[in-house]
This record gives sequence, C-alpha cells and structure tokens, in this order.
Amino acid sequence: MKVIALDIETKNLDMKAEGLDFGNPQGWEVSCVSIWHPTSGPYNYAQWEDLPAEVMEKFTVMSFQQLEDDLQTWWDDGYTLITKNGTHFDLPIISKPISEGGCGVEKIIKEYIDGDEITSRHLDLQTYLEDATFGVRFSLQTLIKSVLGTDESKLMEAKFAPQAWADGNYAEVIHYCEEDARYTYQVWEVAQMRGYIQASGKDSEGNYKECYVRISW
Repeated sequence: MKVIALDIETKNLDMKAEGLDFGNPQGWEVSCVSIWHPTSGPYNYAQWEDLPAEVMEKFTVMSFQQLEDDLQTWWDDGYTLITKNGTHFDLPIISKPISEGGCGVEKIIKEYIDGDEITSRHLDLQTYLEDATFGVRFSLQTLIKSVLGTDESKLMEAKFAPQAWADGNYAEVIHYCEEDARYTYQVWEVAQMRGYIQASGKDSEGNYKECYVRISW
C-alpha cells in the first residue's frame, strides 16, 4: 500500500467571530498545505503572493495549481491519501475554489474519497478511530506519544497557526504543517506494522478512555 499524508493550516484568526464550523468548509481560508511522501519528503503549497522569496526558496513552496497536478500524479500512481480529520476539515476546505479560500482541487479529491471503505483511497485516521471506538477522539499529540513511543511534541498548537501566519511567520507555520503531515504518516506506518493502535482519547462526555483498536485497513 503506497500512501501520502496531507495536512493544512488556515488563515482564520477568530473562529467564533467569523461564524466558522469545523464541519462546514464555508468561510475557512487555507494558508498552506503540506504533503509527506515517504521517499521524497515534504511537498509544500501556498499562494505565492502571500510569501517572501526567501521562504519560498527554503521550503520549495509550490502553487495550489501544482497541488492539483501532484495529487493527480499520485492518484495515477496508485497512492492512498492519509489525513487526520481530513473528512470533515482538510479535504472539504481545499476542495473549494481558490477564490473562496480553498485550493481548487475538488475534482481530484473526489477521486480519492469516492467509493466505499474498500474502494476509497482516502484514509482518515480520526474517522477510522472514532468509528472503531464509538466516538472517542484522539489528538495527534496523543497518537505521537502512544503509537510512535516518543515524547516529541507538535511544533505549535493549531489554534496559534493563523496568528503566526498573520504576523508574517510563514516559515514557522509551513514547518509546523509539514511536521504534522510527517507525524500523520508515521502514525499510519507504525500502526500498519503493529496491526493495532492503543491510546487514550476523550469520549463524548470529555472523559479519558484507554482504547485498543485492531487495524484492518
């Protein structure tokens, strides 16, 4: 099974004031997208006019139009797309037209997500684990510690990324995004090899629950 992992960050500074909902792509604006490829490393994408030349050179930042081409190439090569909450957040947002804050990749994303659990070539770790545990939610940081067995921490909390972007700390946000894509890939990789995920998450009432999930993807 060949996979790539995707993560995004957004520009939105105040979710409540802007009337945003995690389950609704309307109003969200993408700042950057990172894809982790197991052999060629990170691919980063953003609106070029947002970034100074030194940031584009350091991270080899490509356009959202190139994102569409790359996703198509990986689709044609048989890759599966891995995300962490991509079903309800990342993928609907990047599918929107660029003029509406997305990346204009609706057509190729539809190729990945169409089909059933057997034929679809999108695996959302969040959705998979929630379905297997009757709604228990696991943060990426928890999975990093439980699955990867490391005390490494995410470079920042997602809620701080929009302000960092607005402040011009583009390099910091892009690096954070590509690291989250890498962690997502590594969680999938280790779980795939072990055949299970054992981690503590929060149930619908906010209580922590230790869960053991046998992997069948």
